[in-house]
Amino acid sequence: AIDGPIIWAADDQTLFRIDPRAAENVQRFTAAEGLPDEAIQAMAVAGDDLWLITRGGLARLDRKSGRADVSKDIRFNIAAITVGGNGVWLVSDAGAWMTPLGKQQWKKLPDFPGQPDLAQFAQRGFWYKLWSAKTRLWLPWLHANADGLYAIAMNRLVRYDPTADKWATVCGSAWMATAQGRTIWAVGTNQVVRYDGQKGTSETFQAGRAQAAGRAVGQAADDKAFYLVSQPDYDAKADKFVGGGISKLDLATGKWTVTESVDGTDIRFCQSVLAGSSGGDWAACKLYDRVVQFGAHPGMAHIKKFVPHATGIGVLHAEPGGKWTLTKLDNLKTESAWVLGQRGTATTDKIGADAAIRLCCADRKLWAIIQCVPEDFYSGYSLCVGSLMRNPPPAAAWQAGVRLYSDDTASGSEQPDVLLLSGSHGPEFVLGEGCPDMLGMEPTPAGLVVVNENGVFAQRGDSFAPLLRENFRVYWAGTCAAPSDSGVWFGGDSGTISKLDRKTGRVELVGLVPKSKVVSIFGGIATVADAPVVLPRGLTAKDMPAVDKSVTLEPAASARPGVCDYVCKGNYLCKGDTRVAFLRGVFKPAVLCADPVANRIWLSTYDGLASIPMPADK
Repeated sequence: AIDGPIIWAADDQTLFRIDPRAAENVQRFTAAEGLPDEAIQAMAVAGDDLWLITRGGLARLDRKSGRADVSKDIRFNIAAITVGGNGVWLVSDAGAWMTPLGKQQWKKLPDFPGQPDLAQFAQRGFWYKLWSAKTRLWLPWLHANADGLYAIAMNRLVRYDPTADKWATVCGSAWMATAQGRTIWAVGTNQVVRYDGQKGTSETFQAGRAQAAGRAVGQAADDKAFYLVSQPDYDAKADKFVGGGISKLDLATGKWTVTESVDGTDIRFCQSVLAGSSGGDWAACKLYDRVVQFGAHPGMAHIKKFVPHATGIGVLHAEPGGKWTLTKLDNLKTESAWVLGQRGTATTDKIGADAAIRLCCADRKLWAIIQCVPEDFYSGYSLCVGSLMRNPPPAAAWQAGVRLYSDDTASGSEQPDVLLLSGSHGPEFVLGEGCPDMLGMEPTPAGLVVVNENGVFAQRGDSFAPLLRENFRVYWAGTCAAPSDSGVWFGGDSGTISKLDRKTGRVELVGLVPKSKVVSIFGGIATVADAPVVLPRGLTAKDMPAVDKSVTLEPAASARPGVCDYVCKGNYLCKGDTRVAFLRGVFKPAVLCADPVANRIWLSTYDGLASIPMPADK
């Protein structure tokens, strides 16, 4: 959440207040300040209140006192929250609520159209990661203004009218929307709907008649025009792509114009659009030289799809009232990396920028969230932030200037030399997988601020510096654990030693034994064995506090026996051959130790650590 110069960010256990201007720029709030022991999904700033959407319900941080409290009355699984129209609005699978600004008087609203379906879907959730993704799918947009509350829920745009205290469906098919004053633009299957909230009237524009046909991927609006960018569909009978490009509705004349090519170059594979920024409008498209046919999915190779073979990114710029000009950014795939396929196969391939899926302007540069993909492989990508164009003073014209910032912002594939790294791709590759999700780019007076799952990074000239860098990721698998009076100690398969502090409820990285694996923690002593270690992108050995191989964690007098009679067989917790419980919501669990202080059992899982209550004797 952006609060003027202040940035609020959250991970599973901590809320961070970040001031890029201050020397001591990070303030932390944890369970010690009253935060709930639930992952934070979203937040909204409203005066002295910071409202928090958590996996278990609603919480509030009093920004004056620095204390948090949890609502006992509003509980849900997934939710979205926004501020506007003199109120704070919340929409969830359990219903919708509203409170006036500056107050904590939440009023339950009537059920909105689609709310029973949303509740049914949310109850079927499994992993939190899945819930997080589904929040973006099921509740992708929320906006409040003088006319009430607008929400996209279960692929329909609905409006709550406070004066009538009821909901109405504005558009029955919508997956993205934007607000332009009191006008709401909604994009759905083969249509754009313009809704005037003040008059309560709507107008529908059909794809292929007004705007271009094809799959809509982005939209933008300013006080002069509405823009829609879309990508074409392949017509197998005609053996050609149909639709796609940049569609512009001039608000003064009410006329649509569709741009499919600029200077003879096909720009129909558009990816993003930015309106009314830095001297005009911007869009990005995929440049290609031929059409190739791929399997739709590794597990669905018999289903073929036709896609363009990318050669670069096209940046489109239109001065106010002018036509689009095209800058071609070619030959962007220059980095060599291992690409891992099915059944343990591996090959080297060229990796590089292939798509610019989000745009913004800051510090006289055009920035984008970039997808980097292989040259020849059929799937897989990593995300990073990069600059595409620049306008350095005193230059009057924009110039091409591509630069990616994967290392500076700890983004891209976690292992710089590998793409699609996964244990499922063969026993030889066991390091890890994935790339951090890009959560946002925020222009500030000092430059660009990038937020991803690895931290918060601020532009410093021609590089980025971490404002918040979460060095401890449970990227390393837990191998052993032991309780003590003050907490629980954990060892990892890449030499990490971490501790759960009982007071704060937070797991902190204590140190790393270089090129080692922690095999046991007993009596306050950690034992390690030699093992290769490859640190993920954005981390170097100097970022990790190194400790010696003879590690004394704390006096043996405070150590507790962590002996446990339970084992995991699949997802069943067993005592001997007897199944005691089914462990729901985790993948590949293994028992690490018992914690007699908290009367719990600690587990390692595929994506972290987890604890469960000690089963009753019966």
